Amino acid sequence: MGYFSQGRLLAVGHRLAAISQLKEIDLETFNQHFAAGVPVRVMEFDAQTEPSRALEVEIAENEQRRDYTPAEVRAIADRLRQAGYKDRKGRPKVGQKALAPALQTIIGKSRRTVMSYLAGESPPINVQFCTFIKKAIKELERWEATAPESPAAQKLVKQLPKFKQLLRDAIEESSRSD
Repeated sequence: MGYFSQGRLLAVGHRLAAISQLKEIDLETFNQHFAAGVPVRVMEFDAQTEPSRALEVEIAENEQRRDYTPAEVRAIADRLRQAGYKDRKGRPKVGQKALAPALQTIIGKSRRTVMSYLAGESPPINVQFCTFIKKAIKELERWEATAPESPAAQKLVKQLPKFKQLLRDAIEESSRSD
């Protein structure tokens, strides 16, 4: 689950907090799943002396997660700057690592979106639109999995795959224009 080095948690802090909360709220369920302890992966390096490597571990762990908030993007940018990445317009000098392309790769957004996050602006409308639609798709899938019993709901469930595809198409179209 997590990555510890010299007692430092590099990733999955939210999941660990949720597990701790589960222990307080429902000890029986906690014991059922974590009686042997919470699994962690120990990395054989010191995150304090190798911050670039620690950042790589954290990014790898989180790259499949939800969209980053502007504040999270700015925090990642600060850590990249500390690791030697530079804010530059144009091509970086030999041996320099450019900040914006690294952030684009990490958060999976366009340069324009990255730059607006760094400037402290709200995400562009199409980013907010895509985030909203992704949440809607997840909610529809959650509802679909409950296997509704009424005939009207069952009829609607049969139409959901087409509707979800329309939503995914809208996201794809929006990201092409970003």
